[in-house]
Amino acid sequence: FPGQGSQYVNMLKDLCEVEPLAAETFREADEVMTPILGRPLTSYIYVDGDPERIAQAEAALKNTEITQPAVLTANVALLRLMKKFGFEPDLVIGHSLGEYAALVAAGVLTFAEALEVVSARGREMAKVSMADNGCMAAVSAPLAEVERILKTIDGYVVLANINSPQQSVIGGATPAVDAALAAFQAAGFQAVKIPVSHAFHTQIVAPASGPLRNVIARMNVQSPRVTVIANVTGDLYPSGKEEILDILAKQVSSPVQFIRGIETLYARGARVFAEVGPKRVLNALATDILKDKGDVTIVATNHPRKGARTSFNEALAGLYAAGVGPRSESQDRALPVEIHTESEAQPAVVTDGRLPLTGSVVITGAGLGLPGSGKHVFEDDNVARILRGDQLIEPLSEAKRNAMLERRVTRLVKSEAGAQMVTIDSLDQTVKLAGQSGLFDLAAEFGVPLDRVEATDISTQLAIAAGVEALRDAGIPLVMNYKRTSTGSFLPNRWMLPEPLADETGVIFASAFPGMDRLAEESARFSEYQSLNNQLAELRSLQAQFPAQSDLQQALGTRVKE
Repeated sequence: FPGQGSQYVNMLKDLCEVEPLAAETFREADEVMTPILGRPLTSYIYVDGDPERIAQAEAALKNTEITQPAVLTANVALLRLMKKFGFEPDLVIGHSLGEYAALVAAGVLTFAEALEVVSARGREMAKVSMADNGCMAAVSAPLAEVERILKTIDGYVVLANINSPQQSVIGGATPAVDAALAAFQAAGFQAVKIPVSHAFHTQIVAPASGPLRNVIARMNVQSPRVTVIANVTGDLYPSGKEEILDILAKQVSSPVQFIRGIETLYARGARVFAEVGPKRVLNALATDILKDKGDVTIVATNHPRKGARTSFNEALAGLYAAGVGPRSESQDRALPVEIHTESEAQPAVVTDGRLPLTGSVVITGAGLGLPGSGKHVFEDDNVARILRGDQLIEPLSEAKRNAMLERRVTRLVKSEAGAQMVTIDSLDQTVKLAGQSGLFDLAAEFGVPLDRVEATDISTQLAIAAGVEALRDAGIPLVMNYKRTSTGSFLPNRWMLPEPLADETGVIFASAFPGMDRLAEESARFSEYQSLNNQLAELRSLQAQFPAQSDLQQALGTRVKE
């Protein structure tokens, strides 16, 4: 769940127009916040297209007392819609203010309680008044470099948001932050100030911790029903009320350990990550943190440029594609019906324990995506999996889709206006489902020298392996060929076919499907032969039960000859 900075004017407006649950969430927020703000919260968020009013609304939404309940409401509206469509989280994390949405998702606070708390959080932060309220700056640089440069700065400046390996936010006393900005820029890194009223997540706003704790203490705080990851530690949330109060009081003036939090989620089995809230800031951060993990999918539920409805629908589709199905029961339950418990069909008489062949033998399987991730390319049961029709098309990870995007693939797009070649320029346009490459190591599995392997491409490596597999299946070994030296001794030269078989043996690369057709034909002939033999045995058995020369015995004899 995102925090302050993700808000924008008219956020989720078009989604609220078609989803009553989202509109109801904002109405609930108005009920709680109108007595506190003096006017409905939505009056700050939703304005018409007049540029002057939009500019005023944008300025108002930067006020932390308004921003915090506004972002929380958007987060909870999307959370409720996710649940409506059957998607329940296994683990949750929020970034800064977003942690309160995570606590609502986990049942620690109700939505109304969380609104009161974040409103108080904003007020108490705003009340902090010193000669220098500090400032903050976003830095694009490796985390190790950020830490190194900060150590060289005189005055109070610290990491406030440890967002990703390449992005962080610093905060502290204004002179120290300004000096740090100059040092980052001198080192060739991008660093810009963030327009905020205080240096949040630093000791400058620590005076807000005590009053905030008192407000939360009045709430009916519950133990988490879903695993929550804390910003302060990057680890699991405590379950006791006092411990929860302590950690939330610390959170406002402690660094956000977002990298550690995402890594904890991954370590606890999370593989599909959904950013539930306005914009896609955390989507980018999580992608950076997990870029070396090939088995994760990251989706965002809101993209302002695409519109709230479109981007939310895309998020649902992304979750389905990632294999995350809805958990809620169907809205329309099946009604009970009366059924007959006795079969009216005649029992089948099977003399040999098997039903006779009644039609042609065909290959029904249509296996796709072999071998599948985590499986060896040359698995012994691959043919059986094809015949069974195993489906191994799987969601592509975010990392693989990013790699595809970097290749600037051009695709043919057809429309009523005609066909045109278009270069993909966003993750939404990349392939989302595909067969995955399996496990394959030519050196380890087939004994080919590593230097030879490194000199060939993957197609050649697969061809070599397929050839060796064909020889193994045929029971033909490879033997070492020895080369005579000038002194008459022999040295190992290379692996070859046995000399008597060398001129007669070849490996033919061809489609397996004509072979499957041949297999079906042979299976049909064998089944027919077996069926005829069984019928012949039954006829001869009946023939032996009747007197010789009787009409019935002669009729059976004629049938046997046929």
